[in-house]
Amino acid sequence: MKVLMITSMFPAAVTKQLFGTEITDRAGWINASVEYLKKQDNVKLTYLVPKKADALKVTEKEIEGVQYCQIEYCNPEEIGEFFKKNAFDVIHIYGSEYNYIKDIYAYLPLEKTLFYIQGLIELYYEQYLSGLDSFKEMDFLTLSCIRYNAKLFRSRGEGEQLVYPNAKHVAGRTDWDKNYVDSVNTDYTYHYLSESMRDVFYEEPFWNRVKCVPNTIFMSQGNAPIKGLHMALRIIKKVKENYPNVILKIGGANIYRETGIATKLGVSYVSFLKRLIKEYDLSSNVMFLGMLSAEQVKQELLKANIFISPSSIENSPNSLQEAMLTGTPCISSDVGGVRSIVTDESQCLLYPFGDTDTAAVKIIELLKDKEKQDSLSKEGRKRALITTDRETNGRDLLRIYKEIAGSVVE
Repeated sequence: MKVLMITSMFPAAVTKQLFGTEITDRAGWINASVEYLKKQDNVKLTYLVPKKADALKVTEKEIEGVQYCQIEYCNPEEIGEFFKKNAFDVIHIYGSEYNYIKDIYAYLPLEKTLFYIQGLIELYYEQYLSGLDSFKEMDFLTLSCIRYNAKLFRSRGEGEQLVYPNAKHVAGRTDWDKNYVDSVNTDYTYHYLSESMRDVFYEEPFWNRVKCVPNTIFMSQGNAPIKGLHMALRIIKKVKENYPNVILKIGGANIYRETGIATKLGVSYVSFLKRLIKEYDLSSNVMFLGMLSAEQVKQELLKANIFISPSSIENSPNSLQEAMLTGTPCISSDVGGVRSIVTDESQCLLYPFGDTDTAAVKIIELLKDKEKQDSLSKEGRKRALITTDRETNGRDLLRIYKEIAGSVVE
């Protein structure tokens, strides 16, 4: 079975071999699928990364039985030549939120193509500004700048308007993403396919309350409004009333190193966050860690007392599942597809996105209740081991491929 996998990026190890470039590993759920497929004797995998450029350039190399290929192209006809020259039993596309989707769409045999939902830009856009208008600290110019960025963000979702109303095969993992496709397409097959996480989160050591740093809360990133850091700061402000030494650690880009023009002018989302930190007197309670490797994220989760996912919208946040796998007690906003990975609050505490008071109260009570911390750790990890089981996810992927290839043959 010849399979073409199309994504926006290569694994870190492959990037190094193809281009000699060192990057932080990413897209662990895609890497896990590749590793599983490499072990299947009946699968010949080609991995393609399309990239818009000024001139045509093809970079390809076979690595451990997988044909990796990057096609830099300046017009759709150039990338189209690849599809005209190569035939596949299944084409698996990760995400519809990339510009190249519009360029390759005309060349895709829809009966053979599986579109995997990562996020849904249009629905994310609807929540992009969530909560911001409730802050008296938000000024008109900053809000206007963030609205402009939201429109730019929305433009990434143009491929969705092509893909999902016409797709014949869609893979997803939550009721939320399925409901969206159901609303725009009545003639397709939905394939449930969960995601596997990065290696280190399956490995010992796991979270131990005795070894964590008390009153420390970790979140994976926060420099985009949909990740909800503005709401997290409001939560921490209230928690601080009971725990003055509470620390919120944030992975991802360090906002104090942001050098964009809007930030220099003081009208960006990052500028707003800086103002909140100052006005809430949280300078000693908030720590930005910068970009972290998987191993560094794991170490922060082991040290944290609690992991928080305060996003305004998510499909199934991998950061939350990695935290649950590690055993770190978790709390999350109850948005998007979160309920499909957290079945009840024995596994992860939940709160309505806009209700920061409830979130703060739950965190305060959790910090006091050691037995609850241990119980959340145990049940959260048990649940994550089910949703992120690599063998199950791999078998499901292969079964879906066979169904698509078989339906075409018939």
